[in-house]
Amino acid sequence: MDAWDDSFIEGLEDVNGQEEIDELRDRIASAKVSHAIIIAYHDYFFTAENIQPPSDAESDERTANTFFDPKTSSVPHPSSINPLDLDEAAMDRLYCRNCNVQMRHKCQAYCDRNHAKREEAKQKLAAGTLGPRAKRPEDYPIDCRFGFNKRLRTKSHVFIEQKLVKNGDNNNVVTRIRLAPKRNDGWLNSHKRVILEVSVFERLADFCHLCQ
Repeated sequence: MDAWDDSFIEGLEDVNGQEEIDELRDRIASAKVSHAIIIAYHDYFFTAENIQPPSDAESDERTANTFFDPKTSSVPHPSSINPLDLDEAAMDRLYCRNCNVQMRHKCQAYCDRNHAKREEAKQKLAAGTLGPRAKRPEDYPIDCRFGFNKRLRTKSHVFIEQKLVKNGDNNNVVTRIRLAPKRNDGWLNSHKRVILEVSVFERLADFCHLCQ
């Protein structure tokens, strides 16, 4: 137990007697052990860290030079490279390229809640029918339904999230338990490296099958 735990318990108004204090201390200690187990399990299997974070990893917006465009790119798509021909160092580089090409989020119409409103404002602005008090296209920021870009973190942790949800005339408090992974790239999806690398083998096998 640390000083914060004791100060937290002492600040509770409905705690009566040493017995309840000891019980709360036991619960806090047990919760810390459980939290450590959950985090260790998650961090062993999943990651949201980029081996070589691109230039926009800490930016609020993706930059154009971090997108992969097969029409203009001078290098092949990473899923087209045969991993059986690579050594360990080259596999790390291929994994990094796979992350940057396939696992980094790009906000588009399907995830941006404000896309339709922004496009409507653009059309009205072009047609000259946008009122003087109406919102301009630039007044509608990207509102990603998946929450990108994500907050950077130096370690993973479990937290409790509470939101007020309107249900008719009533407001209900919805409580969820969330896990926030450690990350150094705000645009990288959480993933399992071995699965990402296996997918490369599967695509290669499909390609070989088609060639036959």
